[in-house]
Amino acid sequence: LDIQPGDIVFHFVDNQRVDSFSTVAKSADPSFTGISGTDWEGRPAYRIELTDHQALVPPIDRAEFLGDGEYRPLIQALLDNEKDLFFNREFKLNQGAYITEAPLALVRIWNEIQKRKTGFPIRAEWELPAVTTQPSSRWIFQGNPARFDLDTYLRDRAEIRWTVNQYQE
Repeated sequence: LDIQPGDIVFHFVDNQRVDSFSTVAKSADPSFTGISGTDWEGRPAYRIELTDHQALVPPIDRAEFLGDGEYRPLIQALLDNEKDLFFNREFKLNQGAYITEAPLALVRIWNEIQKRKTGFPIRAEWELPAVTTQPSSRWIFQGNPARFDLDTYLRDRAEIRWTVNQYQE
């Protein structure tokens, strides 16, 4: 378990909502045993000391990111590119996934949901870029250096405008 001091732990409560987050104070202690009176009593466990607990008001319900069609393509991309998530391809929770890494793409989705609901990000100083659910294209501008000094043009301007002739076969 590679949890380090300074890492953020989101609290997913009652299999239903992300209601807060904390900062890891110390690396995970693998010598810990499960607390008596729980299903993990006497079994090997990890103890992770947390600090700086902050509630998300309102919390983020699981339906807002796993059930919302707007975020479905982004969640599907996570499933295609990440492993060991706490949810599966049926958008249901994985049994036994008690502490799993939260990919930045997932945290960005939660941040967007929080901004939509409250007008504020989860934590402004994280400066998380916005997510987009709209497909976008990427383009290459190919210039001939014998005819146009692209480097000087880009360096000397705050705003860039291109005029490109149409090419017909």
